[in-house]
Amino acid sequence: AGKDAAGVLEEQTPYYYMDIQGDRERFRDCLIPMRMSAVYDHFDFRLDIGRLDPSADHELRLNILTQYSDKVDGFKITVNGHVIYCGPQYGGRTDPEFDRLYGAPGFETHIYKIPGSCLNENGSRLEISEPVLGVRICELAVTGQK
Repeated sequence: AGKDAAGVLEEQTPYYYMDIQGDRERFRDCLIPMRMSAVYDHFDFRLDIGRLDPSADHELRLNILTQYSDKVDGFKITVNGHVIYCGPQYGGRTDPEFDRLYGAPGFETHIYKIPGSCLNENGSRLEISEPVLGVRICELAVTGQK
């Protein structure tokens, strides 16, 4: 990522919900990282990402609230209109070791490859959508490919 790779969160479609987790009974006797105390919950999420190097692949890492449904088969992630994932709810690959070290019960990190060929040198548009149950994320990161 370049030095200007910070994302700019577009104003989201009205009526999104921030599902506060910090006061849930299931977290009463365990620690929950601050970044997981609020979960964005809506049918779509849009983010403009600053300059990422299009000559290299990157990873999108989503930390999600693990409430799955077999009814969901249209979870979709696009970068500049290129589909990088479409299928069952969240999909991607998980990172159990990262979650063990930095997570909390009921949350998971899912990772997706962003091919450099999808990126624009001056900025890229990330869109995540799911029309049945929506998108529930508490953390998002774009990193260099490992």
